[in-house]
Amino acid sequence: MFQYNAYSVLKEIYDEYPDNVINVTMNISDFYERSNIPALHVHGELTKMECEACGNRWDIGYNKWDIEKDTCPECNNKKDVRPSVVFFGGQASMYSFMRRAFEYTMHPNSIVVIIGTQGNVVSIEENLITTPCKKILCNMESSPDINAKKIGFDKVYYENIDMAIDKIKII
Repeated sequence: MFQYNAYSVLKEIYDEYPDNVINVTMNISDFYERSNIPALHVHGELTKMECEACGNRWDIGYNKWDIEKDTCPECNNKKDVRPSVVFFGGQASMYSFMRRAFEYTMHPNSIVVIIGTQGNVVSIEENLITTPCKKILCNMESSPDINAKKIGFDKVYYENIDMAIDKIKII
């Protein structure tokens, strides 16, 4: 299992409530998968490639992709193959899903834990301000793009997630 303490605790929480936990991440790493935790990747996944010609998406793991030789396994195209991540200025189709998830799944018994974001790419305020759920923020430091009081966070931890995770777990 992946060794970060926070992911171990998140795995425990997921194992205890598998039908009630949704992990939405903007990270393109595979830390969740390496911890055996399902996650929705808003900005894509670094270990995947996609073909813009045929729409095929496939896992390459940590294998090096040779842009000169490698082709799409579905259509053999190599010109329109790229990493399956959202580049700056690119369209992130998962943003609309994320907003709907907040709208439809949040109720007073829900808990949202926001970990490690500056809030300048996706507005945390826009997505959380009207939700009646319990809200927890854990960042290394405050951000000018996250107004914790206006959003109504119940708990705010400005520290490393590995230090805060045990506090978050008991809430």
